[in-house]
Amino acid sequence: MPLDSHIDPDRGVITTRVRGRTSAAEVLAHQEALADDPAFDPDFHHLFDLTEAETLEISSEQIRSLASVSIFSPSSRRAVVAPRDLLYGLSRMYEGFRDLAQDRLQIFRSRSEALAWLESEPESDETSEERARPEDD
Repeated sequence: MPLDSHIDPDRGVITTRVRGRTSAAEVLAHQEALADDPAFDPDFHHLFDLTEAETLEISSEQIRSLASVSIFSPSSRRAVVAPRDLLYGLSRMYEGFRDLAQDRLQIFRSRSEALAWLESEPESDETSEERARPEDD
């Protein structure tokens, strides 16, 4: 399977890595397996890393369907790392579908930025648009 997760109970972080070509069915199956893992805690933060993903074979309707349910609690932070434009765009679409749930979900271009946000204090949350906006000179 092109997805694997590591649960770190000491840090309260679950890291999921996606590799190669991945389908919506594989993402859903992995999500269900993760929720069934005895070490899973819905309050843990989640890092969903697409750095090694070639592509996600997924339609906008499948993204909407995946976004309609979450295995994480509202207090959990979820960061997606999507360094390439296509994966970033698909991740932003997912984020848009999750907006009504008022999730603490952010999309990042780099793993280091995502980890820094996951480990930061809650009041330092910012939107993807604020991070993507270039600095004024």
